[in-house]
Amino acid sequence: MNSWERLFDNLSEGIFLADDRLRFVYMNGAARRLLRRSPMEPLHRSVATGLREAGFVLNEEELFRLVEKPSRKALNFQRETQQGSTVGQALLSVLPGSSPPVVLGVIREAGRNGARKGAQETHGLCEALTEAAPDGIFVVEPQTRIIIYANEAFHRNRRLRPPLGIGQACYRLLAGRDRPCGDKDRPCPIPDLMAGQREGYCALKTNGAPGDRPVRLSRLVMEGGRLLVAGMEPHLASSEICQGGVAETGTARSPSYQDFHRMVANARKTRSLQDLVVRISQDLERLCGGSHLKLLLLDPSGRLVTPFRRSGGEDAAQLDRVVKALISWKDLPRLGRELERTRKAGKTLALSDRVAEDVQCLVAPFQVAAMGCVGSAGNPGCYYILLKEEKAALFEDFAYMADAFFQQLSDHLRALVLEETVPGSKSIQDMDVSHPDGIIGRSKCMAKIYELIDLVAASDATVLITGENGTGKELVAQAIHNRSHRKKGPFVVAHCNAYSPTLLESELFGHEKGAFTGAIRRKMGRIERAQGGTLFLDEIGDIAPATQVLLLRFLQDHRFERVGGETTLQADVRVLAATNRNLLEDVEAGRFRDDLYYRLNVISIHLPPLRERKEDIPLLSHYFLKRYNAKEGKKMSGFSSAALQALMDYDWPGNVRQLENAVSHAVILAQDAVVRRQHLPRFLQDINDATPAISLAENEKRLLLKVLRQTRWNKHQAARQLQVSRSTLYSKIQRYGLRPDPAV
Repeated sequence: MNSWERLFDNLSEGIFLADDRLRFVYMNGAARRLLRRSPMEPLHRSVATGLREAGFVLNEEELFRLVEKPSRKALNFQRETQQGSTVGQALLSVLPGSSPPVVLGVIREAGRNGARKGAQETHGLCEALTEAAPDGIFVVEPQTRIIIYANEAFHRNRRLRPPLGIGQACYRLLAGRDRPCGDKDRPCPIPDLMAGQREGYCALKTNGAPGDRPVRLSRLVMEGGRLLVAGMEPHLASSEICQGGVAETGTARSPSYQDFHRMVANARKTRSLQDLVVRISQDLERLCGGSHLKLLLLDPSGRLVTPFRRSGGEDAAQLDRVVKALISWKDLPRLGRELERTRKAGKTLALSDRVAEDVQCLVAPFQVAAMGCVGSAGNPGCYYILLKEEKAALFEDFAYMADAFFQQLSDHLRALVLEETVPGSKSIQDMDVSHPDGIIGRSKCMAKIYELIDLVAASDATVLITGENGTGKELVAQAIHNRSHRKKGPFVVAHCNAYSPTLLESELFGHEKGAFTGAIRRKMGRIERAQGGTLFLDEIGDIAPATQVLLLRFLQDHRFERVGGETTLQADVRVLAATNRNLLEDVEAGRFRDDLYYRLNVISIHLPPLRERKEDIPLLSHYFLKRYNAKEGKKMSGFSSAALQALMDYDWPGNVRQLENAVSHAVILAQDAVVRRQHLPRFLQDINDATPAISLAENEKRLLLKVLRQTRWNKHQAARQLQVSRSTLYSKIQRYGLRPDPAV
């Protein structure tokens, strides 16, 4: 039992903690008694269910809102007898500075003061716990960079008397600078946090401790929408502060800020996952004073992404046995569930207290699924596991640093995982175009398109290329031409939707002198100009019916006549066509000739929209970054993790063309070496802010309305389908103000 549990269990009031999904994660003895829970009963149950079963009258909507929009307001629920007298209170509040939100609950029996006093006492307990915490906790106002709150541990780590740290500029007190951080030597995460990134890291100077320490920062959304930044630095042992030197066990020492960034720089130089694992392990072993470590990368099913290699020496034998036992674990679904819970917690967690004697195990999530490498959409594609001898000193410090390290290295890890899990791919740093003809993409659907291009290029058959605007239909047509036997001939493009019907006929087939007003000389049409090469008809679905007839005749025998001419001409031309319309629907509606459609659709190539191949977004983004670097005369190296995540989260209705414009916008605005989220267009900066609009309550309302409509508002059937009582269903219908549709 740790010190926190001893503190809570000595209280006469019931204390419980709940996660951001409102599930119990801790109860003291009094809480178990008051909630009628056995000490052997598992914790992971809904808070709402536990309180309701104990007789508390709940407002579930307020309960869900507590974690969706954390504020300093506390909730007060009463436990009443059948006669209506109050016999208990449950007071719930979100712990200040917790991200994701952690809910503290206090349960009192009858005889206490009213709800207002109880709420104040709950906040008093939260503040008391914050002050008593061994970790240094501080809050910064992001605009002025002024520290507006700091607990006792924070002052103690700086050798300051409380509250002298409050009111000082964070860059002056924490970094020893005269101006705000944000340059190359000392980056500042606050702008990224204000732009929507959930967490960041900075370095704090700690008096007496060797070097700087990476510290986790989180964004706080206060009541009224005010944004603050909260930081938490790990507990410093008294021997580190007072003696200021080496820990007592061996040669291990607390990692400094310089060590941290040296490790990141070294890791970024690696070009394979195996090299990365070896480099990180060597750096960690050096900092740990020669103790043995193992670093593993796993996918959600528990399979290793990198091969396991046996360590040398007898001292590492126990660690090797643990690794082999872990990766050969038969209950892989259970491991997957553990890893998924770790991911949802949003921070580093222990897989278990111990996986074996004298060995500690640490697990943290690493997001790669958005790139489609491994795992399914919306789930992480990889986790790292850090194993280390328990007897080695300062494991908590290294575990904490490892979490910060992998967050900083996430973009490089994504590139390496992409390179080694998608066959034939290259790393982003050494990226070239994915196809010799300038088409970018490593996804499976693009690989099939490359194969089709190679197959149809050798033929003279007509090809119909379909896809939304901005997907690269002209690039595919150019690729087919470049790989065909006509590559030395011309490639002529005709944009069919750019001309009126009369002008389009002249543009395609040409005209004779005097054929119409303004025809002062003979003009060759695009068909003639494409002689011996390829004619690309873009937006073929927009041509007029009269022009469709003429084009159909040309496709039948490759013969045509100029407008106003009488001579029949022969053309040796291959025709490629493209459209963003559904031509089959146009045929059925009578807007497009069916015989022309079948002439064009000898071979069809459909280009997927960018939202269906999001794994190609990093490749495309870096390709455009390289292009606009050269155009604007800049030397930008890449994207921040928040910027890349914003690019991955957007659905791109304008497809690749819209992505290119977004990257161009960012390159023009960015002033440092990295594209950050605030450099992206406004619609990308706002995407994560718009996502939480669909709250848990809104989702519940939509589900209720959907089921009620399916059952034609039969409450009995709807309640049975939703697996709730009819009284609960009536309560929710009244809460959300649901009404039948007029037609029902």
